[in-house]
Amino acid sequence: MQRRDRPVSSVFDTPIIAELVSPTENDVLIIGGHKSTNMGNQRFRVIVSELSRAYETGNKATRKDLVNWAIHSVHDSGGRFLKQHAFDFWEELPKDQIRKTVTQAYRNSFRRR
Repeated sequence: MQRRDRPVSSVFDTPIIAELVSPTENDVLIIGGHKSTNMGNQRFRVIVSELSRAYETGNKATRKDLVNWAIHSVHDSGGRFLKQHAFDFWEELPKDQIRKTVTQAYRNSFRRR
């Protein structure tokens, strides 16, 4: 019988514990349905608010550019997009989740007008 160092199932191929990160003032904090007062969140809301009209009236290419611009603005200021899990555990969002989060922020911004 051959010895295996790890299980074969793909469920076990993903790490259970992600890298632990601590939020900084430049990070955009995603806290399930709650509005964060972190400086990074405040800057992000200003960016989205100022560009939401262009997002609303823009075509697909324009919207994509605006989403990318907002993401790069956060990253250029030293910020990350972090999601909170139980017990103050923070995880950096993957790129596809960041795009979804920013897109939703634009949609929410012009719906609130």
